[in-house]
Amino acid sequence: MKRQFLMIVSDVSKPQVDSVIEAVKDFNEWVDLIPIESKSDGGYSLYLDIQKGDIAKTVLETRVFLKNWFKLLKIDCDSNPRDFM
Repeated sequence: MKRQFLMIVSDVSKPQVDSVIEAVKDFNEWVDLIPIESKSDGGYSLYLDIQKGDIAKTVLETRVFLKNWFKLLKIDCDSNPRDFM
């Protein structure tokens, strides 16, 4: 399993984060979304635990999916493609 940084999401509520965790699981069953809360800006850093599949492709596809998901809710996200091991 490999953990990858995905994006930073600002001004998002805990129920919205819980919803996006389920949405990602429905989108790709081999991916777990791991939110790390940031107390300073009321947001979250989102990481992926990728259990199976092409890592680069999975990260890219999940980023696009989440950007569109958050866009519908008018929530800003920074999907800078930095990777942290």
